[in-house]
Amino acid sequence: MKKTVAIRAKVLDPHSSLKEVYHEKVQQHREADQQRMREYMRELRDMKARVTVRPYLFEQVKQRNAKAHAEQTYRNKLKKAGLNEHFVEANGQAVEVTSETSRSEDDTDVDNRSTENEIHIREENVDDGEKIEDVEEKSVKSKGEAMP
Repeated sequence: MKKTVAIRAKVLDPHSSLKEVYHEKVQQHREADQQRMREYMRELRDMKARVTVRPYLFEQVKQRNAKAHAEQTYRNKLKKAGLNEHFVEANGQAVEVTSETSRSEDDTDVDNRSTENEIHIREENVDDGEKIEDVEEKSVKSKGEAMP
């Protein structure tokens, strides 16, 4: 009778045996390890790709120096023309704004307004005692001098 009760209890027991649980856990751990290995390899490939695309240190320094030199040349040219950086930035932003609004309006109206805006902006940038014509002549001369 004990044997029969033990067999029936075993059949009706919802819990699985330690051997089955052990195999399931081992399989889950193997799958998790494989997943981590795939992620690691993917990250390693990404890092190698970023390193190969990135310029060498001396190239980075060379690029930084070239950029600084170009900016300094730009500032010097503006200074020779009698302009300052803030004026050019504001003028560039004003031109962008007027170009966006010009798309929605007639070309003739926009041309008149943009010319008036440019004249107004130039008048704001003129040093004390200088006339607009003098500033325009200087800018034309500096453009001619810049080009060989």
